[in-house]
Amino acid sequence: MTNKKGISGVLVSILLVLLGIAAIAIISVNINTLIKSESAQISPTINCLDFQSSSIIKITNTCFNEESSEIEITLKRSFSDAEITQIDFILSSNSSSASFCCGLPDCDQCQVLGQGEQRVYFFPTLPSESFSNSIVSIGSCQLDTKTISKC
Repeated sequence: MTNKKGISGVLVSILLVLLGIAAIAIISVNINTLIKSESAQISPTINCLDFQSSSIIKITNTCFNEESSEIEITLKRSFSDAEITQIDFILSSNSSSASFCCGLPDCDQCQVLGQGEQRVYFFPTLPSESFSNSIVSIGSCQLDTKTISKC
C-alpha cells in the first residue's frame, strides 16, 4: 500500500476557484468605491437643464436705487435640495457688463440662498454705468434674466 499524503486534485481545483472568486470580489468592491467617489467630484448631481426647468433660483425683482446708486436684485430659491455653493451675477448693457459672484472665498462677502429663502443682493454702480439687464447663473448655467427698472 502506498501512503499518499497531500490534497486530491478535485479539492485543489475547488480551492483555486474559491480563491479566484474572492479576489474578483475584493477588486470589484475597490473599483466601485473609486468610481463612485470620482464621479461625485466630476459630475454634479443635477445638470443645467434640470436647474433651468425646475426654476431653482428666480429673480423676483431687479431695480436701480438712485439714492444709493446700487442695483438691487431679489432672488427666491425653491425648496430643491440641490447643493448650491456659488451664484454668479452679470449686469449688462448694450456696451458693457460687470460680473459678481457670491459664495466662494474669493467672491464678495455674501451668502448663497438656502432652501426656500428669498434675499436681496446689492451691487454698487458708477454714475457712468447704466446697466439694463441682470442675469443670474450657477457656473456657466444661466438661470434667469430680468430687465433692470427704477426702484
